[in-house]
Amino acid sequence: MKNKNSLKVAFAILGGAFIFFVLLINRMTNQVQAASYAVSNAPVQVQTQVPALTVAAAPISPVSVSVVSQAIFPTTLEIPSINVNAPVKALGLTADGKMDVPNNFTDIGWYSPGTKPGDIGSAVMGAHVDNGSIAPTIPGVFKNLSSLSVGSDLYVSDSNGKVLHFKVTQKKVYNYNDTDTQEVFGSTGMPMLNLITCYGTWLPAQHTYDQRLVIFSELVSS
Repeated sequence: MKNKNSLKVAFAILGGAFIFFVLLINRMTNQVQAASYAVSNAPVQVQTQVPALTVAAAPISPVSVSVVSQAIFPTTLEIPSINVNAPVKALGLTADGKMDVPNNFTDIGWYSPGTKPGDIGSAVMGAHVDNGSIAPTIPGVFKNLSSLSVGSDLYVSDSNGKVLHFKVTQKKVYNYNDTDTQEVFGSTGMPMLNLITCYGTWLPAQHTYDQRLVIFSELVSS
């Protein structure tokens, strides 16, 4: 009889513990649901200020434009607008330090100690306008060079058939004894082709004209 009573007490205790446990679980579940509801219904905080984009600062170097050299050894100069298609000869300086020119009226002299056409700098070519006041008058290959205008086309080619296309950018007149030749022979940072011939009035005592005409042109394609 005593054992039966002990079992009843044990079952009663276990039953009470089970009920307490169920109540505890229900309470915890309700708390979690309440917390979840509070979170889901809480006001949303929207950030309206855009954060600064931080980039490591570095000094900016000037952009350097690289011009690829297309230099050629010139053999022919063609100027369609004045019907020039003439051979080019490599020449240097005269005994008195002046740019040499061909000893005829049909060829064009290229100042070979200087820049090659297509290379960075000023390639310079010269030729006669005529034979001066000597009769009979013989027109030179650059007789009509003064007729060129800005935009006129010049074509320089080599013995392999490579052709460089230049366009006239300006023309200027200098005194024949002007010693400042930097503008004509100096570098502008671009491939240039400058053509020189006599211009102005014939000076019998000096056997030359009193001015020089220079045609400046710039490479546009090859």
